[in-house]
Amino acid sequence: MWSPPTLKSTLANKRSFTYQELLDLVLPEEAQLRKLHEDEEKQRLEREIAKKREMVRDLERRRNEQHEEMKQLLARMEGREGIAADMKTDTNELRTRITNLRDEARELREEAAYYRRSTEQLKK
Repeated sequence: MWSPPTLKSTLANKRSFTYQELLDLVLPEEAQLRKLHEDEEKQRLEREIAKKREMVRDLERRRNEQHEEMKQLLARMEGREGIAADMKTDTNELRTRITNLRDEARELREEAAYYRRSTEQLKK
């Protein structure tokens, strides 16, 4: 546990002091309380960073799943055989689904980038 330096040892080792250092010497309990609050804030930020990292991992997992689905749909579209009318309908449906998946993947990438940026800002 952190303990404040003694007045005698601090005065012997240093010639000039900041206002906060002098307060810490005169009111060591307040310095300990401030240190405790700083530790609590650090733990809160670490929890928030961990939560945002988990969100980023989840977004990346969903993006990868969508990518796989898009590949399957493209393969299905390319390998499709059958009546021309059915094929045209299926192709249009697949194109619509692929467009929707691409839009959703783009949104997920943007959301993941946002969480990465906010995580990096919290680290600073």
